[in-house]
Amino acid sequence: MFEVVSVVSVLAGSVLSMKAQKFARHTELLETCAGVMLLGGFGLLGSMLRQLA
Repeated sequence: MFEVVSVVSVLAGSVLSMKAQKFARHTELLETCAGVMLLGGFGLLGSMLRQLA
């Protein structure tokens, strides 16, 4: 279950980061949210590596 949440978080953060430039007034906020999602997703994935191997 955490693997799926991790992958979804990483994908959503990546897409949000790429699309943030379309909204010039909110770019900084959107990129910050995308960064938090990416760090959270990679953190979940890293914590699950021991159980996946």
